[in-house]
This record gives sequence, structure tokens and C-alpha cells, in this order.
Amino acid sequence: MSLFNWKLRIDYFRPLTQADLSFFAPPGELYRVAASYNAALDLYVSGQEAQALAALAQICQDYPLFPQANHLYGVLLGATGKFAEAADYLGRAHLLEMESAEKQQLEQELKEAQREAAAIQRENAKINRRERALAPVKKQIALESILQKAPSLDQDSSDSIQQQASLIFDSPEEKRKTALTLFISLGIAVLVLLIFFFYWRPQILAGQALELERIEKLTWLEEELHQRAVDYPEVGKILEDYQAWLSEGRPPRPSQAEKTR
Repeated sequence: MSLFNWKLRIDYFRPLTQADLSFFAPPGELYRVAASYNAALDLYVSGQEAQALAALAQICQDYPLFPQANHLYGVLLGATGKFAEAADYLGRAHLLEMESAEKQQLEQELKEAQREAAAIQRENAKINRRERALAPVKKQIALESILQKAPSLDQDSSDSIQQQASLIFDSPEEKRKTALTLFISLGIAVLVLLIFFFYWRPQILAGQALELERIEKLTWLEEELHQRAVDYPEVGKILEDYQAWLSEGRPPRPSQAEKTR
């Protein structure tokens, strides 16, 4: 177990003065950002840790080259047990310019954060391997538990049910019923096919033949009327009436009695 105390490391931090500032921001913003840093440090010291962490996170996001902010935020993250994130921010701060004393302190904290993060990663990997190894066993235990809770039949009851089912489906009476059903279904199918081929199909073919013959006769008659209309005006008049009847939608012709009225 590590004897490194992250909360005690926070005691090394002091409010920043003008002499502590480097050019991590435009000159007009340096003092304002430094004041925000000092306010976040005061929040943490007064016990308002969540507010201090939120303020420092925003400062580090807006001014990533602010060494003291990255350093303090990394230490506060280490104090909460977030060692991977702590190592990230401490590593950023280590790349920036700062005093030698603070740099030495930072190096110790960075090594500890990396060590703790690696230990947690190894432990998580070990847990994951254990979970993967136990997964089939847990699955088997759960399956056995479900089967135990489900209602079960003893061997005699199971054999009895199987025997009854065998008697029902293998009895001569059941076999005769099954065969009779199949025979009736097959007979109906054959009967429908016979009716179609020997009754409906000939009628359909005969109707088609009559329709073709009627069309041929009508075609011959129309052609003949067109040819004779040139020499016989009466035929031409009949042809005109015929075409007018077609154009009117072929209305029904009046009977002889209706004509004489």
C-alpha cells in the first residue's frame, strides 16, 4: 500500500503573485486568470472541493499552457483517486516552464500517479480475466437454478406420458384415420384436375375458337363494305350507319314493333 498522501501535497501550493506568472495567456488576461486560480485554491482549502475542481478544469481547458493550474488540478485529481487523469495533467505541467523546486515536487507526483494508474489498470485487467473465466460457470449455475425451479416430472410419470402418446399416435385406429384423410385429400385433388381438363378446358377452348371465327367474319364483312361502297351508294349509307353506331357506343337497336309505332 502506498504511503503517498495526495492531500498533504496540496499544502505546498500558495496563491500566485505577479512574480510567479509566465506568459501562458495574453497580457491583459494574465492577472484575471491568476485571480481565478487563487480563488479555486481558496475553494478547495475551505472544503468546497467540487467547486474547486470544476473551476480548475475550466481554467486548464481555456489556458492549457498555465503550468500551475495543470499542476494543482493534477494533484486534486490524484486526491480523488483519478490517477490516470491526474497523470495526464501532471504530464502536461511537466512539459511547461516552472521553478526547479516545483518541478521536483511535480516529478514525484507524476511518478506516483503513473504507478497508481498502472496498478489500477492491472487490477482491472485481472478482474476482467476472472470474469471471462467465470462467465461459463455462472451461466451453468443460472441454468441449473432455472431448471431446479421449473416443475419436473418423475421418471414414472414421464414414461407414462410417452406410453400414452405412443398408444395414441401408433394405434391402428389412428393410422386408419390418417390414411383415410390422406386418401380423401388426394381424391379431391384428382377430381378437381379431371373436371378442369375434361369439362372446363374444352369449353374455354371452344369459346376462344368461336370468338376467333366471329372476329374473322366481321373483319371480312367490313372490308367488303368498304370495297363496295365506292360503286353502291346504298352500301356506303349502311357503312356510315354502322360506323355511327360504333362511335355512339353500340346502343341497343329498336325492335320492329318499336319502329312501326
